[in-house]
Parts: sequence; structure tokens; C-alpha cells
Amino acid sequence: EHESMRNKRKYTQMPQINYHRTLNIIIIESIFTYSGLFLCVPVMTVFWNSIGMNQFMIGVSQMMCAATLFLFDVPMGYFADRFSRKALNVIGDIGIMATFIFYAFARNFWMVVAGEILCGLFMAMSGGVDRAFLKIYSDKIDSTGGLFEQKTAQLAICQIISMCLAIVIGMVITKYSIRLVIFSVSIPFFVAAVLALTVKDIGEKIAAKHANHVKDMLVNLKCVMKKAEIKWLVYSYAIGFEVTHPIIWALTPLMTMVGVPVWLVGIGWIIWYGLAPFGAMIANKTAHLQTSTQVFIPLAIVTLASIPAIMLPNLTTIWLFSLSGM
Repeated sequence: EHESMRNKRKYTQMPQINYHRTLNIIIIESIFTYSGLFLCVPVMTVFWNSIGMNQFMIGVSQMMCAATLFLFDVPMGYFADRFSRKALNVIGDIGIMATFIFYAFARNFWMVVAGEILCGLFMAMSGGVDRAFLKIYSDKIDSTGGLFEQKTAQLAICQIISMCLAIVIGMVITKYSIRLVIFSVSIPFFVAAVLALTVKDIGEKIAAKHANHVKDMLVNLKCVMKKAEIKWLVYSYAIGFEVTHPIIWALTPLMTMVGVPVWLVGIGWIIWYGLAPFGAMIANKTAHLQTSTQVFIPLAIVTLASIPAIMLPNLTTIWLFSLSGM
């Protein structure tokens, strides 16, 4: 009887989780980690050129980041779901914070490569954890999945707004120092790490199917990829993400080439990303059309927007290139 009373007292003294409050914290943290990078992204090409890097070197450095992210994304996701999402989220945010402090002092190609590899590694750690927490806490409040869809849409809108705001802030700082802009990226990731520490990891962990971690990871990966919807979603995201890379990194060099001040380059990026929701609306409207038509429409938009800017680059036509963001 005494033991039962002690257990009851211990249970009643346990702090209760405020799911709504934690859900808001998760959304705010996601906004910081998403928009933080855009403080410096529009001017990175200018920075790389300033330390003697050509377009080939820039391409190699970005390939190293993408390769690192590709190699570690699945293993880090496995360890997050198997052991602790919170731990990897916090380590990832702190790691990216430290990486951009290091990046701000980069003086040559090899320091940039080191920074890109570290960035890819720590992004693999924290990538996807916020979305997992958003799903877990939303379902605790509404098990039908309706709240998760609502919060996902809300987060997407907030991320676009915060991204545009981050670009504007970065433009202002760029007038004083590009290195200061790169250093400033560490601030939102520091805030995100502090917020991540307050989120309790209440989600269920995946059960081990094999004693060896590598084999267990592969078994779980195969199990997930058997679902056709998830498999094609992963493929389409990966291909779409990589295809847009050359277009994005060509934007800043083209704009500076025709005389757009560095600190104003961010306007082109705001237009580019700001048109993405309209592109999504067009895709939704054309979902009933044949696959060939769905592919043709975005390609036609990119081509028509890019040709004038590439063939006759000047202060007027260059802004058309930003329309390819649609």
C-alpha cells in the first residue's frame, strides 16, 4: 500500500507537457533553421570569388556538401529515430552555428571545402527532425492528422515570409561586410539550438530488427522504400532539388555581371523564392493533365524567363531570370 502511494505521488509530481506550447516552439525553431541560411546565400558567390575561387571550384565545394549530406542523411535519420531525435537536433544546430563562425574566416578553397563538408554533416543530423516533432506533437493534440496538415501549411507560409526577411537583413549587413553576413548565420542557429533543448523527445523509437546497426538501418530503409508513395516522393524531391542548383547559383553572378550592386542582389532571390508558391499553384491546377504537359509547362517558364537574361543580359532583362523560380 505504501509503495502504491509513493508511485502515485511520484506520478502526480511529474511535470505535464504543454503540447500546444511545445508545438509553437517547434514551429519557431523550424523558422530559424530554415531562414537563417538565407542571410548569406544570395552573396555567397561574391564571397567565393573574393577569395580566388572560380566557378569550377564553387561547383566542387557544393558537390562536397551535397555528397556529405547524401552519405550521412539516412544514417543520421536512423540514429535519430532509433535513439534520440532531440540529441541529433541540438548537435546539428550547434554544429551549423560553429561551422558558419569558421566559414566567416575562410581564406581559401580548402577552408571552404572543409566548411561545406561540416555543413553537410550537421545538416544531415538535424534535417527532418523538426518535421518529425511537428507530426508527433500535432498527433498528440489531434490524432486525425488535421492539425498536422494545418500546422505544416502554417509553417510553410511563415518560412517563406521569414526567408524574405532574412534576405533583406542580409542585404543591409552586406553593405558593411560580407564576412559579417556569413558570421551572422550562426545567431539563428544558436537560438534554434536553445529552443531545441526545451523540446521533449516523446516520440516512439523504431525497434531494432538486427543486432548490427548498419544492417538494421538498411533493413528499415528497405521497409520504408517499399511504399510506392514514399519512394517516388523521395526520388522527385532529390531530382528537383539538384536540378534547381545550377539555376540558383547562376543568379548572383549574372546580376553582379550587369552591374546590380551586391547588397541589392537579394531582391532577385526574393523574387525567385517568392514565386515558388505560384509555381505550386500552377502545378496543382495542371495535376489533371498528361505527364508530358506537366513537365512541359515548368520547362517552358524556365526557358522563356532565362533566354532574354542570358542572351541579352542587362539591368532590365536580368530580373526575368528570377521568374524561373516559379
